[in-house]
Amino acid sequence: MTHPWQFAAEAVVANWSIDTEAVSFVSESENYVFRVRDTEQKHYVLRLHRPGYHTRPELDAEHVWIRTLADAGLKVPRAHRTTSDSGYAIAEGPDEHRFAGLYDWEEGRILSQVLAEDDSRLDHWYHHIGATAAQMHSAATAFKPDTDFERHAFDADGTMGEQPFWGRFWEDPRHAQDSSLFLNETRRKIHALLETFPTSSDTYGMIHADMHANNILITNEDIMVIDFDDAGFGWYQFDLAVALPAHDDPHYQAAHDALIRGYRSVRSVEDHFFDTIPLFQLIRNMNYIGWFLARYNLKEKHLLTMVDGIRAQVASVLVDQTITLY
Repeated sequence: MTHPWQFAAEAVVANWSIDTEAVSFVSESENYVFRVRDTEQKHYVLRLHRPGYHTRPELDAEHVWIRTLADAGLKVPRAHRTTSDSGYAIAEGPDEHRFAGLYDWEEGRILSQVLAEDDSRLDHWYHHIGATAAQMHSAATAFKPDTDFERHAFDADGTMGEQPFWGRFWEDPRHAQDSSLFLNETRRKIHALLETFPTSSDTYGMIHADMHANNILITNEDIMVIDFDDAGFGWYQFDLAVALPAHDDPHYQAAHDALIRGYRSVRSVEDHFFDTIPLFQLIRNMNYIGWFLARYNLKEKHLLTMVDGIRAQVASVLVDQTITLY
């Protein structure tokens, strides 16, 4: 069955100076992804961005950040500019339009699939992720964006404010009343705590914000972080928190230790830099409830399970709020 955006994808590729031979649908999640093959058998990724998530200046900023990371020596997706020297073209779909971006296709395997088949090298890969995250954060520390650089923030307001970037996770009719009250009260406490955190460039800057095992591509013995759709400003520990498996995963501690060793191999930080990782895991999971509520018809039982997980995290993370800062 032909994807509803197949013809739009085929048409929009004409904005780039490639001789297209085939366009095939790959996946659909937040964005529609197609694989483009030219007449010389070179492959590209065509990404049709979801409407309403980013403005055009914000999408342009994504390309600026990716180029900054590439200049710093990181392996990241390479974007192509259109024949009119633009980072994006507009794809006209069945009932809306989407911004379209074109990138080099990289052969490899997603880390989550690799680990599902063989976890014997988990330590190796998480060490590599830690080192890569440290390289990104070093680049962020040195990054001096232009005044027209626009991107969202995972700061106190963006994560725990009245209008979080991923939605009001505590406010949904599927929540039991006590769950809604609990989430809202916890949100307020964390918001107050985050407002005491420093935002100097050595601790806060551009982060990937979604660097989990499904967004890491293994290419031979190297890794490439992909999907910068959520990249924005935030505390660097947020990246480390997202990179780790769930806290109840049997591999959590091994992944955690390897990640930190890898990070330290590139970037010199104090021991207490890593103390806030559990807090940012809690923040991510609370925000994730909002992300799910906006996209899926969650059953109340599933939602209750998610909230119960948050309660367990709160019990261990926020019992003592005397967190040593940077």
